[in-house]
Amino acid sequence: MEAYAASRLTPDDFRAVREIDAAIEFGEIDDRTALDVLSLEPFGLGNPAPVFFASRVVVDGDAKIFKEKHIRLPVRQNGRPFWVKGWNFAARLDELRPGAAVDIVFTFEDDKYSAARGYPGWNLVLKDVRAAR
Repeated sequence: MEAYAASRLTPDDFRAVREIDAAIEFGEIDDRTALDVLSLEPFGLGNPAPVFFASRVVVDGDAKIFKEKHIRLPVRQNGRPFWVKGWNFAARLDELRPGAAVDIVFTFEDDKYSAARGYPGWNLVLKDVRAAR
């Protein structure tokens, strides 16, 4: 079986594929957009959270690391800033240096803690990143 696989598989067969539901510009994201997406909850098996792609996003400062492995990262696209959370992204900080242009994949997340403190009740959650193309 190993010889059969080795004769047919290429490195591309082992690359992760990320399913994207829609490309979006930061200028299109506001409370209404986030609440519309979050109204599709509960997310889980059989109802995955919609996944979005934003291109040419600029890292707008240093990441804040919390619990040693998670980050909050300031980003900006065409003048529109956001903070994104990155669960388990601390190991990828080399890709997220201030000034770096990146393409990001993200979801929206309900955030009752922030809402209770007077901030929007939602966040952008980083799912993947690559150097901008």
